[in-house]
Amino acid sequence: MTMRENTHTSRISPDNHPDWRWQKASRWYNTGVGTDTDDPWVIRAVAVLWALQARPTVPQLPAELYPTAQAIQLYARDALEKQLLEARLLAQQDDKEIAARCGTTPDVIAAYAALFFDVRGPGRKQVWLAGQFFGGTVPSGCHGQLGDALKQRAFFVGSQAVEELIEVMFTLDGRTVAACTAPDLPEESLMTRFELAIALLPFSHEGIVWRSIVRDGYMRGLQPCIPVAVAWTVLERAKISGKLRRQIKQLAKHQSQGNRMA
Repeated sequence: MTMRENTHTSRISPDNHPDWRWQKASRWYNTGVGTDTDDPWVIRAVAVLWALQARPTVPQLPAELYPTAQAIQLYARDALEKQLLEARLLAQQDDKEIAARCGTTPDVIAAYAALFFDVRGPGRKQVWLAGQFFGGTVPSGCHGQLGDALKQRAFFVGSQAVEELIEVMFTLDGRTVAACTAPDLPEESLMTRFELAIALLPFSHEGIVWRSIVRDGYMRGLQPCIPVAVAWTVLERAKISGKLRRQIKQLAKHQSQGNRMA
């Protein structure tokens, strides 16, 4: 198993980015030279990498290394579930809450957070934000742009708003599909659904905050306020019904009246 150092924030201080532990573990594993650390997560990660090199299947690992191994494998995948997990970490949800929503265990969430997305505790969220602006971040993988959009929303507006957005994005035919894997949703429709969900925000209590975020360039390249008529078309195509559909209908009426008055 070949592992390489991988960070989106390598241009800032090496000890001040969300995956700083993984940086140390990667250097240790790739060079064969131990680092000057007694951090248990770094040691555990290196032990997993060495163990997987000898026995390449996770079930053969010692039980105490299993959650760390699962976290490493999740990080290595270009998966939507990884983006949603990181957004929820930024929203400061706890391990049990995230695990229940992502279909895994709290131990795996704890391992992932420690190794790859250390954004909890005083000042840690700002580390991620600094990487966005000063670390040369480039969205990676087929879900990179969507992941960054969700994480920026999590950073600024918190847990409840993120879950509401995810619920809108992963609703099909009146039912909510598994948000981590979304097996029934075409990947190309996800950004459209994101923009559709954001289209509701100017009419909510947090709309002013979100518009200011976009105006200041925090969401480069994304348009949060698509016309309601377009949103309605997307709803029809996606067969979304219920409360969201009624909201959109009311917004369309509101927008139409506003246009006539103008």
